Amino acid sequence: MIEVIYDNVGEEEQSGEIQGIRLPKNIRQVGAPQGSRRIYVEDYVMTYLNQLAKPGNTYARGAILLGEYKQVDNQGVLFISGALEAQNVEFDLEEIEFTNEIWSGIYNDVKRYFPDLEVVGWFLSRM
Repeated sequence: MIEVIYDNVGEEEQSGEIQGIRLPKNIRQVGAPQGSRRIYVEDYVMTYLNQLAKPGNTYARGAILLGEYKQVDNQGVLFISGALEAQNVEFDLEEIEFTNEIWSGIYNDVKRYFPDLEVVGWFLSRM
């Protein structure tokens, strides 16, 4: 759960808070985004993705990343707080295709398991 706090005091970024957005304790910043964007992923999503990408998998696995995008004082902040395995998607070395049928299944799962989140990206793991 992400709590948005509106504060009129012009304080700089504090520990556990980014320009009015209080960060959950089980979240970490990932990547090296350019400019004024930040990406945060909840720990359990990282654990789930690590399970999909575990060593010894001989085939590609994918997941749909779910979360929220917030714009705060000209700074984009992406919170990834859910993931669904991309079922029935064929991951070829040359091409990955998400058909309308696959997207329909994905959005049905999103609506069922993560009704308050939206698709914000995808994940691919292959040897």
